[in-house]
Amino acid sequence: SGLPNDVSNVRAVGKYEVTMHITTPFSPSWFSDNELSQITPMPKAWDVTSLSAAPGSGKCSKATYSSIKDQMSDPAQGLAVLNKKTQEPVPITASAAACNAVFNFLTAQSSKPASTFASSSLWSVVDGPWKIQKMDGQGNLTLTYNNRYGGPVAPHHITTFIEQPYTSEQAEYNVLQDPTGNNAIDVGYLPTVDAPSPAAGALVGANPSSLSNYSLSALYLWQLSYMPYNFNNTTGQAPIFRQLYFRRAFQDLVDQEGVINGPLHGYGKTTVGPISLYPPTTYLSQNVKSSGDPWSLNVQEAKKLLESHGWTIENKIFTCVRPGTGTGQCGAGIPPHRQLKFQMMYASGIDWMQSAARELTSNASLAGIQLSLQQMPFGDVINNTFGISPAPSCRCKWQLALWGSWTYAPDYLPTGDTLFQKLAPNNAGQYVDPQNEKLITDTLRAKTSAQFDATMHNWDDYLTTQLPVVYEPDQATLVETIKGLDIGVQNSTGTITPEDWHYLK
Repeated sequence: SGLPNDVSNVRAVGKYEVTMHITTPFSPSWFSDNELSQITPMPKAWDVTSLSAAPGSGKCSKATYSSIKDQMSDPAQGLAVLNKKTQEPVPITASAAACNAVFNFLTAQSSKPASTFASSSLWSVVDGPWKIQKMDGQGNLTLTYNNRYGGPVAPHHITTFIEQPYTSEQAEYNVLQDPTGNNAIDVGYLPTVDAPSPAAGALVGANPSSLSNYSLSALYLWQLSYMPYNFNNTTGQAPIFRQLYFRRAFQDLVDQEGVINGPLHGYGKTTVGPISLYPPTTYLSQNVKSSGDPWSLNVQEAKKLLESHGWTIENKIFTCVRPGTGTGQCGAGIPPHRQLKFQMMYASGIDWMQSAARELTSNASLAGIQLSLQQMPFGDVINNTFGISPAPSCRCKWQLALWGSWTYAPDYLPTGDTLFQKLAPNNAGQYVDPQNEKLITDTLRAKTSAQFDATMHNWDDYLTTQLPVVYEPDQATLVETIKGLDIGVQNSTGTITPEDWHYLK
């Protein structure tokens, strides 16, 4: 599933209305929240192939859906698709060629140095509340208020919004402690390892004296915290990951409560399945909600599971001594003498994550599993995991990767087709399970809200027990706001709306 394949035709029926013809019945909830939510209308000023061209001269905005569907790919070849019957190349339509030209031009413009964005005639075209004033390649961004914006804004709202990047959480924390400095922060993020632990029943603790100029709030995003296995890695360990008993044993080594009460300082929630326990939603199965955490730390249980499936500790590491697919054997594809030795990438610059990775390594060693940690920048972990250039595109060698969470925005429903369906681009570990595929399809085809919730619960019940990923604690985002500035209630999708921020009078 996914656009444009889910739609056979699109046409305008009015100035502010379009009609889409879908290829098969879909759940209204899913199609609205996970398909339509990802469509971003583009201004006519972007329908060009040069900076000096008149808006709309690229002629893509006049193209019909049928004239470009399935043909928006590799225009350099001059041919886009093959005839389904003859498998002969189909000449690209004029409309598709025009849209490809516009797309290539916009892509080239977006690849230029960030410092040129503010002066570009393209990116100065906005209909939202903010315009780019300046920007650089290091992540520094200054936005100014768009006086032509017609949407609702708060009285006394701010008119300049500046984003400042930091190399680590601690670097930002150091600046937060100096609210009168040259780089003073009005709204910043507090590392959980430096956060005041909340008292029983409280959402946040009392700020230390060094942060007395700020108010602290805790935000739990609508997300899933997990670490994927690479079920298709070429290092020889993939067959081990495919064994459910191993995934259960490994999950028994993740001390979520210990991480929450330790480096997260109480600002966290356990993750027990593919649908988060918090914030609470109707999508969460009551069975999962009421069962608590079935995977709490249990080193002895992990060892028993491995021993009962053909593994014996030799030189402090579990080794397969009973290969095969029968009862009490290691499982398909696992050769004799294979050891439980794995490499685990994790993102640097996040203190609690480093602590969690080291604790997992320690717990694993007690259970006869050797983890070798590889710390690297967040972007490098993502590039290696998803095969993004310049990393190897085959996604072959990595085994375990920890970078944090997947936030459900703008695909707001946690239906599984985004993260756990076969061939889904965000299925980092390339997890495949036929029953999982069926249950996901059921959710996408549910006709009513009641049917949708029921199918979601069935899927949640099933995949929770299958452990397609390593479930990790869901950490809170701790926001420090300078006193005198009101930023309102923060959005659980992580969307920042500084046009709503205003100074108190």
